[in-house]
Amino acid sequence: MVFLKNDQEKSRYAFVASKKNFKKSVDRNRAKRLLREAVRLRLNLLDDLKYDMIFIAKKSILNKKIYDILSQLDTVLGKLKNND
Repeated sequence: MVFLKNDQEKSRYAFVASKKNFKKSVDRNRAKRLLREAVRLRLNLLDDLKYDMIFIAKKSILNKKIYDILSQLDTVLGKLKNND
């Protein structure tokens, strides 16, 4: 995850799954879907932060369940909130 403070009213998001890491488009789409769903479930926490965020998928995401991704996202969000 890459993030940068912005001066917008809300946070903005981008999701990246490169062809280098995921040869099949099915895998790239699944990785981005998992990331989007995690962000959707934590949207109320993310919009308060006012950051531009880029979520970069790694190969290991295909073996994870949504609750694993959510717990990692919660950890990162906790660190971001402490920095503000």
